[in-house]
Amino acid sequence: MRTAVGRKGVKVVDSWTLGVRWLETMVPEQIESYRLVQRVANEIIAEAFSNKVIVPGDTTTDDLNWWLRDRAMELGLEFENHPSIGVQRRPENIARYDDPASAFRHGRSGNADVVTIQRGDIVSIDADIFLLGLVTDSHQHVYVLEEGEEQVPDVLVDRLLKVNQVQDACALEFREGRTGKEIAEACAQLELPQGYIAIEPAFHPPPMYLRRFLDGGYMFSHKTWVAGMTSGPGYYPTSIVSNQHRLHRNTLYAFEPHAHVIVPGWGEEGVELGMGQIVAFTEEGINYLARSQQTLWHVVR
Repeated sequence: MRTAVGRKGVKVVDSWTLGVRWLETMVPEQIESYRLVQRVANEIIAEAFSNKVIVPGDTTTDDLNWWLRDRAMELGLEFENHPSIGVQRRPENIARYDDPASAFRHGRSGNADVVTIQRGDIVSIDADIFLLGLVTDSHQHVYVLEEGEEQVPDVLVDRLLKVNQVQDACALEFREGRTGKEIAEACAQLELPQGYIAIEPAFHPPPMYLRRFLDGGYMFSHKTWVAGMTSGPGYYPTSIVSNQHRLHRNTLYAFEPHAHVIVPGWGEEGVELGMGQIVAFTEEGINYLARSQQTLWHVVR
């Protein structure tokens, strides 16, 4: 891709870049609509991450997964992918409960593992909804209180606060004209606060329903029509996203830095507390659209 200036000062942009720029650029009305869609996604997750849905010792990750699908159908919505539900558990509790220890790798269950949600667990979700032709991408977490606990332990409250502070610092590295690779490298070099293990910068353009289907039946989840800048190079050859594409105003991203933090009693691998949501990059910088869990945990009592 090249941009050139002709003899008379006329700027010339290659057709590939021009097409990507047209596809990735949003008008203000689209950005505001996305704010509403993210709010709806947050409300569904908040309902799922409550005592209305989760009964410790009884509800499984599969139960929660299918509740989310059923709830979306009731609301006339759909998910781009089956929601990902994972449980993080203290080593002592892995031995205490009946779920097989093999379901927990480094203290975390995989999306294909069906385990019963127990007291003391952290349950994490990666899910999205379709609404108004727009798609969300949400990563959130709930803590299930242990017997005798009245609130989330102070150390987990502190870690969630620090995760969001580091995410805010990463957001400041989004500077117009930088490539996705340059932004990711700058985020990876951030000085991390005490209690942090690592941060893995991650962002990509969200898919849009109006461009969902292509000739041959491919969906956006195949990344063929997700257009714009991303943090990583691992996409199909037909993709029109690249970590070499530059950041421009009025573009949208699923912003989801993966964070691992040290929590005493949770093992050497720590706890994964990455937050994910839709953000817009405008003349004001990164704008979180209906940000969730900035300081507060979802809690099951």
